[in-house]
Amino acid sequence: MWKQLGEFFKHVLFLTQEVQKNQEDIRRLTQEMKELNRAVERLTYEIHRVSERETHERETLALRLENERLRFEGRLLAERLKKEQDS
Repeated sequence: MWKQLGEFFKHVLFLTQEVQKNQEDIRRLTQEMKELNRAVERLTYEIHRVSERETHERETLALRLENERLRFEGRLLAERLKKEQDS
């Protein structure tokens, strides 16, 4: 009976140590998860900013292209008018 009681207390001690280890692991993993969540949030924000910047750059390039096209058309029209006046 004393042997069984000794084994029981040994088992309880072992389980107590395991519970403490598991609690420490849970705290550590929770902290790591929080850090990962913050990193994901930062990356999400950065991706959004890059996307907005690229959209703005595409719009700017499209406007520049349109501007150049209109200038070119204006020069063509001016040349045609000049040729018509010279004729």
